[in-house]
Amino acid sequence: MLGLVAMRYGAVLHHRAGCAEAVSGGRGGPSRHVALPAWLGSLSARGACDAIGAIATAERQLDLNANAQLCVEALLIRLGRLAGT
Repeated sequence: MLGLVAMRYGAVLHHRAGCAEAVSGGRGGPSRHVALPAWLGSLSARGACDAIGAIATAERQLDLNANAQLCVEALLIRLGRLAGT
């Protein structure tokens, strides 16, 4: 599940880097266009990188048997702060 969330932030990075081809499929490949919500589309590349890092940290913590509820709550707080909400 966290991997899917990270993919959305990866789409922001592609968008910010001007890699529309990578997001839309490009070169005749299947379209993987991802419509970004307004709050996610306004996120900077740095914010997207920080979000992906926070998700990776949460995944590592869960792999080490951290309390799942606390781990996910902390992640959501961090992602909310990065989004400016």
